[in-house]
Amino acid sequence: MTHRTHTTPANRAPHRRGYDSRRWLTLAPALVTGLLLMGCGPGTPAGKVKLIGNVTCDGKPLNGGYINFAAKQGTANGSAGIAADGAFSVFLVPGDYDAAVNDNSGMRPPDAASGRPTYIPSGIHERFRSANTSGISVTAVADSKPVTIAVESK
Repeated sequence: MTHRTHTTPANRAPHRRGYDSRRWLTLAPALVTGLLLMGCGPGTPAGKVKLIGNVTCDGKPLNGGYINFAAKQGTANGSAGIAADGAFSVFLVPGDYDAAVNDNSGMRPPDAASGRPTYIPSGIHERFRSANTSGISVTAVADSKPVTIAVESK
């Protein structure tokens, strides 16, 4: 059995398997171009319109949560997070929707000191948490003006 040795020229680093930064640098432009072509950029998805607005509770901006939209006809639905200033934006298929609003209530992870989870009660009246009972209706159309959705506490 013969033993082969591999020698590396002095001006060249030995071949390594694994991460090669030069390969990633040459692939980066192709990856960015691919993402842009797939639609990973600003803009409205095909067949949808952008609905923007804000949610208030008892006249003040709702501090976080989410809003769900259920189409009155068909199966098109949507949801959006509500920012700390009450603002939201969502892409919807044009049409009429019933909406439900939920705040940031519910169970929180266990407290470090006690080890027990914390429950934060909702500040929104229960009827607003279901699209069937909220009485909130919106229409999503192209170039629609911002909407204000008002809910009440208990």
